[in-house]
Amino acid sequence: MPKKAERKIRKQGGVSKYRKIKKKGGGTMTCAITRKKGPRGGKTVCWERLRGEDTKGA
Repeated sequence: MPKKAERKIRKQGGVSKYRKIKKKGGGTMTCAITRKKGPRGGKTVCWERLRGEDTKGA
């Protein structure tokens, strides 16, 4: 995960859960739903992984 995204997540109270969205062409978008209060229970911070990148352990 990029350090910029990690900083944003830490500032918003840490992660409550992760969500993965499959994109056309084999890429994946990973979203981190944070603990900060919001309309959906937390603000979502997203970052995209490039196609072919190892996605295990995320």
